[in-house]
This record gives sequence, C-alpha cells and structure tokens, in this order.
Amino acid sequence: MRRPLRLFGLVLFVPLALILLSLAVLYLIPSERVAAIASRGLEQATGRGVHFTGGLRPVVWPRPGIRTGAVEVDNAPWSVEGPMIMADGVMVGVRLWPLLSGRVELSRLELDRPRVLLERDAEGRANWQFGEGQAQGQGGIRIAQASVRDGTLTYIDRRTGFRRVLAEVEADMSLPDPAGALGLRATGVTSGRKVGLKLSAGSFADFTGGAAVPMDIALESGANRVD
Repeated sequence: MRRPLRLFGLVLFVPLALILLSLAVLYLIPSERVAAIASRGLEQATGRGVHFTGGLRPVVWPRPGIRTGAVEVDNAPWSVEGPMIMADGVMVGVRLWPLLSGRVELSRLELDRPRVLLERDAEGRANWQFGEGQAQGQGGIRIAQASVRDGTLTYIDRRTGFRRVLAEVEADMSLPDPAGALGLRATGVTSGRKVGLKLSAGSFADFTGGAAVPMDIALESGANRVD
C-alpha cells in the first residue's frame, strides 16, 4: 500500500514543484531592469535610439525573460525613410542561474514581425555601419542568439536606384562573441520566389565598422544554388 501512496505523492509533487519554481522565477525577473539593460546596451552598441512602447511582462516558457510591446530602433541621421527597425514585440531572454543569484544576464533576442530597412545613400554610406567605437562591442551586453519570425527586409541603394523587398523572413543568428564570427541562417520570399541564405562572417565587429571581412555564403533560390 505504501508504494502506490508514494508514487501518487510523487506524481503530485513534481508538477507542484514546477509551478512553484515558475512562480519564483516570475517574481525574480525584473522586467523594467531587463528592458533598460537591453535598450541601453543596444543604444551604446549602435549609437541609435531604442524605444520600447506598450507593456512589459515577465515570462517563463519557453525560456525566462520578458516580452515587450512594439519597439523601434532609430535610423542613421541622414536617412529619410523612418526607423531602421520596427517590430511588433521582442522577447528578451535572461540566463536562469545568474538570475537566481540576483544578476541579470541577457541571452537571446526574438523579434516578432520586424520590419528592417537597410540602405545606402548616394554617397555610399550604409545605415548598418555604426562607427568604430560601437563596432568593437562597447555596448556592455552580450547576446549570443537572436531570431526573427515573419519579418520583412527592405534594401535600398540610392547610388543605383536599386530596391528589393524580402518578405516572410525567418532567421536565426548566432554570435557567441561580439568581436568574433557571425553565423546566420535565413529564408524569405522575394518576387514570388522562396530564397534561402546561410552565412558565416569572420569578424562581426569589423563588418559593422565598415571593414572588408571574409565570408562563406550559400544562397538558394528554387533549384539554383550559389556558394
């Protein structure tokens, strides 16, 4: 008789313990502080203003962190196209074990329906070049992973008049070290065709600073592939 009772008690204890742990994690997540750290770090890293609008709420699943309302990242001062990035919301992940000891360390960014604008002006300046100081990782935050769901990417080159829109973008990026290699996998739809991209760049800091860096690129469009 004791064995069934013990088994029954274990079945009740495990979900109850998980619920209590989830509640404890929710209580420990300082939503305003996490948002402030993410905003300040991105502003310092890019030299651009970052604006969160709407509410903030802590989440536990699928990873601890916060979910925000709409967010905007300012464009280069010379652009007349509006924000460089607009998204319906952002999930900012935090590392669990540092959180349990009272420290806030960001681990991941997930952008929900972002609209990203990349452009070059008539003089050849690119809005993704943030300057030498920012490029070397002085933002004070390290985010090893980022992802995009249902995004739109618009590229404009005012030197040639070229304009292209990539819709339905799904992307995952890894950057374990801000000064190290960047890994990117992405898919999207342009001109009615699905395309895929796999990219590895030698030094992300050098790239955002405008330097030439070695890259491995695989681009797919239908049955065609270029490496």
